[in-house]
Amino acid sequence: MNTDHLTPTTIAALVDHELAAQEVAAAQEHLAACHTCALAVLSATQLKTATARAAQRYTLSPEMRDRLIATTRGRTSGARIVPMRAYTWAALAALVLLTVSLISWRGLHPAIPSALSPVVAELFDQHLAVLPESSVPQVLSSDKHTVKPWFQGKLPYSFNLPEPAELPAETTLQGADLTYIGGEPAAQLLFLTRKHHVSVFFMRRDVLAPLSIERHGYRLRSTTTNGLTMTAVGDVGDGDLGALLTVLARVQS
Repeated sequence: MNTDHLTPTTIAALVDHELAAQEVAAAQEHLAACHTCALAVLSATQLKTATARAAQRYTLSPEMRDRLIATTRGRTSGARIVPMRAYTWAALAALVLLTVSLISWRGLHPAIPSALSPVVAELFDQHLAVLPESSVPQVLSSDKHTVKPWFQGKLPYSFNLPEPAELPAETTLQGADLTYIGGEPAAQLLFLTRKHHVSVFFMRRDVLAPLSIERHGYRLRSTTTNGLTMTAVGDVGDGDLGALLTVLARVQS
């Protein structure tokens, strides 16, 4: 077995969809057996999504642009100044906004019990990563017969999904992603509850103990059933998350 990790160049090309079909197949085969590279790809994908979102949200003002040019001119001692292109300014603004956003979100985590901090922090982060409007699920479907089979061969376990009519009122399945929690593959099911996004993660039973926790408007509730841990995260009430988890737990037996 090849134990070499994917190079940063290959990871970047994979995230940017620049690999040939044969190279993509080889990379996916490697990712299925290498959690380190899978996490690296996931991190690169999230960074790309967050940066794109930030670039769309912030436009550098003419005044700030002029000040930056003046500052640069003063520090170059008369050297020739090459005007930055528009996309360079957008990238700079996106990087600044992304850094501030990450620092603000990480500020929520110290209050989480230390024993649970890594996994709980990942779950909150993974949910936030799918909130941008530009984020499209890897499998975009409300049909359980499409979503469930998509995970075959991608997870070391299986799970069941209820019929649409069995879901709580005003709750619909939107799609799903393959993600990694604590270095282990997990299914992230994406639901919409009264226009609020809710993620439900299917993981191995020993990944996280049952708990309910709220941080700055987002609630996390976890339960275990039939060898699985199911964790719901969203900006809805604990009762809404509990109702959804109850329906999902019922169909796992």
